[in-house]
Amino acid sequence: MEMRHAVLPVTIFVGIEAVIGFVGNFLVLYVFFFRYPVSNFRYFVLSLAFIDFLSTLTTMPGEIVTQLYWYVYPVPMYCKVKSFFNVFTVTAEALFLFTIAVDRYRKVCTPFGKQIKPPTAKVICLLIYLTALIIALPVAILWGTSSHTKIYKDQVITITVCEKAQAFVDTVYPVTYVVTMQTVVVVCLLAIFVLYIFVAKKLIMCRTKRRHSTENVVSFPQTNGTVATSHIDQREHVVEDISVQEFPSSSESQTHNHVAKFNKAVQTCDTNKELRTHNRTEVTSTISNEERGALRAAPRRLHQNFITSPARQRMADTARVRRKTLIMFILTVIFIVTTILYLTLLAFIASSDDILQDMSDSGKATYFFFFRLVFINHVINPFIYGFLDTQFISGMHDLRRGLFSFYRVRVRPN
Repeated sequence: MEMRHAVLPVTIFVGIEAVIGFVGNFLVLYVFFFRYPVSNFRYFVLSLAFIDFLSTLTTMPGEIVTQLYWYVYPVPMYCKVKSFFNVFTVTAEALFLFTIAVDRYRKVCTPFGKQIKPPTAKVICLLIYLTALIIALPVAILWGTSSHTKIYKDQVITITVCEKAQAFVDTVYPVTYVVTMQTVVVVCLLAIFVLYIFVAKKLIMCRTKRRHSTENVVSFPQTNGTVATSHIDQREHVVEDISVQEFPSSSESQTHNHVAKFNKAVQTCDTNKELRTHNRTEVTSTISNEERGALRAAPRRLHQNFITSPARQRMADTARVRRKTLIMFILTVIFIVTTILYLTLLAFIASSDDILQDMSDSGKATYFFFFRLVFINHVINPFIYGFLDTQFISGMHDLRRGLFSFYRVRVRPN
């Protein structure tokens, strides 16, 4: 009872995480399975959501049971199941995030190179599950319940805890396994970190180039289909690969006349550099207000006209790649920090000098809080998608409208 009281805040925290994670990951599974287009991102997110959903049914409830019955653990088999899924979920998430980092690197840094195709992504997901299963299998043997003697109020009592199995308490096998698993996970984390460095560098370079190329540039099509530039009103518009056929047909000939007249005037003005400012003022004054208005409106018409053009589609695809890369980068950073903390504290438990045996109850509560911060990885994903993924947001809106319509139909009186 003293232990339950000391660790109660942590138990409540884990319980809240379990409830939020269950609901959130269920929504992620629904939206990405039924309302998301086929893509690598869809398969990877579904796989991660399944891992997180599984954790809310196994490791989180198992941790609550462990904290409530720390000294008198009731079910030895459940201890093994909980310990197995602890390692399985962490290993699987590390491998998935590594695969996602590779996919992001290919899409951002080598967009014209060989990419991971959706059918291949499905096979990779199955292989990751199998690999994580193999890595976690030894836990079912090495971990379990064990009994110890403890001095409590000048009395010697026997306690039963869910840690290392009784047969391996005084052996090096648990710590050897933990070190091996830590090595695998840390190598994945380092590889992920390096890949995202290259991805971030590429995205920063692309953004810098785009900013320089769009600075103080206005593009107008000439009658031969090429692009002429000027600095009228210091507007910052960019039009790529524009031809005269892409103007509205009703004003095509009129726009040609305006543009040709303006280009001829600018060429005349450029023949004398010393009088450039004066001549440009005179040239601009030769254009009527109607013609000047048509020229100024051209970029807006072009912008509206090219929303569905290939260039616009490429820009939209690039924006989606950047947004999904940002989502996975945030999830990866959170995973790296919490997993390193988890593995470090796990090594303390696996060592022959188990630090928990000599800790006070309040010390155990503090230890459990930081040890189980790794559960944040099973809860945070739906919130990140809800803020940054427009397709997930759209799917949630559709689900909400569908539920509201269903509710209205059900409660409507006959």
